[in-house]
Amino acid sequence: MVPPILSERVRFQLKRLAHRLWFWPSAYSLTAVAVVLAAAALPSGYALPDYLTFASDSLEPVLTVMASSMLAVVTFSLSAIVSVLAAAAQAATPRATTLLIEDAGLQRTLSVFVGAFLFSIVALVGSVGGVYSDAGRLLLFAATVVLIAVVVGTLLRWIDRVSRLGRMGEIIDRTEEATASALKDFARRPGLGATVRDGPAPAGYPVFASAIGYVQHMDMGQLSAALPEGVTCHLAVRPGAFMDPVRPLAIFDVSPDDVLAEALRRAITIGDIRSFEQDPRFGMVVLAEIASKALSPGVNDPGTAIDVSGTLTRLLWGWRADLNQPVQDAVTNVTIPALSMDDMLEDAFRPIARDGAGQVEVGLRLVAALRSLAEMDEPRLAAAARARLADVLHRAEAVLLPVDAEALKRSAAACT
Repeated sequence: MVPPILSERVRFQLKRLAHRLWFWPSAYSLTAVAVVLAAAALPSGYALPDYLTFASDSLEPVLTVMASSMLAVVTFSLSAIVSVLAAAAQAATPRATTLLIEDAGLQRTLSVFVGAFLFSIVALVGSVGGVYSDAGRLLLFAATVVLIAVVVGTLLRWIDRVSRLGRMGEIIDRTEEATASALKDFARRPGLGATVRDGPAPAGYPVFASAIGYVQHMDMGQLSAALPEGVTCHLAVRPGAFMDPVRPLAIFDVSPDDVLAEALRRAITIGDIRSFEQDPRFGMVVLAEIASKALSPGVNDPGTAIDVSGTLTRLLWGWRADLNQPVQDAVTNVTIPALSMDDMLEDAFRPIARDGAGQVEVGLRLVAALRSLAEMDEPRLAAAARARLADVLHRAEAVLLPVDAEALKRSAAACT
């Protein structure tokens, strides 16, 4: 297999950079300025037919209208985005707003508007300064026509997009997509490229993180390449773990020098917040937070909690289907603890069981979801689902009327 030109860690950093809200508007703006500069650089020696020549000030009215209208559209779009993010954080969970900011449609729309505004301003300045030849004005006219068509199409799509952006269903769908992607990668690479280890790391020489925060990404290829021959690194954590000065990052079977310890730290990205990419549990946590917020007395929306229960079931069955795909080869000199199915299902269902214990409709949906998962032909997850099912019944019995508690028991009775 040909090794990638860029390490996995560098690709992760570049992907994270590309998801920043300013990145694509900046790229579109630079492209727009480049087109204007190309028009200004065209020499005046080209002989053009009369119908392809334009007066020096013929494009100025169009560019003026475009510049003023695009400024208003950009201002409105930014205001709408800020309002949507605030509403999403209030209605769902602040952890889900990251997915809305990273939405490709939103970033593409904002990029077109900002690029069109900057194109108009720079082109207008050049036109007033008389820097364009006949060929330059022709190129500028063609670019303006194309840009107007792109702006109109983008604006029509934005009208539909902004009407759905930030709605509860949209937030759940975005979170489901991010979690499904992480689960798919987990099925293909259960050890993220390392050898999966059952149980704790063996005794050895610990190395601690130099930063406090969440493990966001692990580059097993970079770490494996940095290890001397015969040395094994036993990672003590998976992405999503919170690191502090007293929690080991990894255990080496030989005493590592400063160079090796620093190579370990460089291969593992630690940040202030958790990341969806290598951490399927984080997606479960965010979905559970959405359901928990919906079940709070101030919101009282059990339908959203029921929707989330179905989403969690769909995600886990989708992961089971992905297990049939070939597993990527793993390095042998790096080991990583197995992802606990008990912990993952606890992240997903315990908050809903806790906050929905007093609502029989939520309880029945949870029981149905966990019954389905308990019948899965994946022993670890099936056992974890049965444990969660017992927890749901125990919590419900403490607060429900006897008739409702009995309904839950009857629903769960088919699960063995």
